[in-house]
Formats: sequence, C-alpha cells, structure tokens
Amino acid sequence: MRTRKRWIMPLPEGQHRGSRSIAILDVDDASAQILKADALYDSGVRRVRLRRAVDLSAPTTRDLRALDFVKMGTARGLQIQWAVATEMSCQDRQALSHLQAPISVAGSGVPWLDEWRNGFFLGRCIWRQGPGFIQIRDRRSQRLVTFNLTDPEYLAAFYALDRGEPYDLPAHVTTDLLNEGLVLQYADMLWLAPYQIVRWPFPSMTI
Repeated sequence: MRTRKRWIMPLPEGQHRGSRSIAILDVDDASAQILKADALYDSGVRRVRLRRAVDLSAPTTRDLRALDFVKMGTARGLQIQWAVATEMSCQDRQALSHLQAPISVAGSGVPWLDEWRNGFFLGRCIWRQGPGFIQIRDRRSQRLVTFNLTDPEYLAAFYALDRGEPYDLPAHVTTDLLNEGLVLQYADMLWLAPYQIVRWPFPSMTI
C-alpha cells in the first residue's frame, strides 16, 4: 500500500500545532490591510482581536479601515474578533452579513447576533477577476445575485474602492453601486462590500 505524504508548512519558532495564537491590533492604515492579513496568516496567527469597537452611526476613516480589516481577514481565513459600538439596523445587518459576526453589538439585547453567527459562511459576497471583467456573486439576500462588470468606468471605480484609494467616482457609477448594495455609504464615505476570495473553505463548496 502506498503512503500518501502530508505536506505541513512549518510554523514560526515558538509556535506549535493546535495553539491558538491571538494578535491584538489597532487598525489605521487602509493601504496595509491586505499585507497585514497575509503576514498574520503566514506567521501562524489564526485569530485577531481589534481593540477598538467600530462606530457605524458616525464612522470615521479609522472605523472603515477596521471594517476593511474584518473583510480582508475574513477572505484570508482569519478569525476576527470585533465589536460594534452602536446599534445596528436590519439594513446594516444584512449589508454586513458576509462578514464574520461581531462578538458584541451595542443595544438592549441582540437576539439576532446568534443567527448572524450561525448563518455565516465564507463566500457570501465575493468578487473574482476575469480577463477584462469582474464577477460579483452576492448571497446576502439568501439568493444568488450575480453581477458582471465590464465597463471601464465601473472597473476603475471598483478597483479604487477595493484598494481604499481616493477616487472621483462618476455620479451614475456611484448610484448604481449603491442601489445594488455593492457599495455602502457611511456619512460622506463609500465602502466596498464584496471581498476577493483568497482561501477556499474545506471541504470545498459551490459559491
């Protein structure tokens, strides 16, 4: 009988298999979110706790950068422990249901938080890149809605929003993305909801 080899990536010195390594982070820099998430995962970290709760009622740039990290970390297979400092409306909950559920939300009782936590799965709202187009697959409404972006204006706006870069979006592009829930508006700031999937669930599933 042939023996199948299992290839195991070594962990950094001082860590061992089965340990639960937690990095505690304050998130500020938007441009470094992907790099931070990748570096943490590659170093053996699997859980990250954000110290500062996210304010969704009067968010600052820092709050949106924290959401960026939750989104990027989710896509990269990190378990993110984060909290929301304000109450969440039904619209807020559905718009962010593709992210891992927060560990706490302000307000008098949040019975829906367990529902969010139990209903979460990787790939609920993702995008993937093809030759000259982006495909977005959105299951936040409990049904699959697919968008294919091919227009150069939409592609340029999408990439800029994904990188967190300043970009003067054409009014009709902004309106369309907001109407479809692919971009969320907090105060005068825009935040791109879908994430580009990086690590697939095991066993694999149809997304």
